[in-house]
Amino acid sequence: MIKKLLTAVAVLIMLTGVSVFADEPNVDFGPYMREMQRNIKLNWEPQRVGHSTHTTVFYTIKKDGTLKNVSIFKSSGDKKTDSAAIKAVKKTKFRPLPTGFDKDSIDVQFTFDYNVYGKNGKQ
Repeated sequence: MIKKLLTAVAVLIMLTGVSVFADEPNVDFGPYMREMQRNIKLNWEPQRVGHSTHTTVFYTIKKDGTLKNVSIFKSSGDKKTDSAAIKAVKKTKFRPLPTGFDKDSIDVQFTFDYNVYGKNGKQ
């Protein structure tokens, strides 16, 4: 039993970072970004792989909440993992951008981490 516990592999799935490129200091994007992160996480169905992966997706959200220009900014090196990240973003419904934001759109970098711990993982 103890041997099984010592060789078990634990998987931690995380959405670690959101970077928004907007120069509007008087607009609070915090609640908008937290909701966006929660909704993307609900739509993310990563493939089980035996190693940790890190994927960054770049996309644009128009003022009305329309999603544009979804692409891989930094690949994990695993096509299935990258595809799952793109699919999660495309599946998410975005609200219109916060009131007071005067630009037509914002650019977002969203990071997906799939961490494997244990025998062949990173720790």
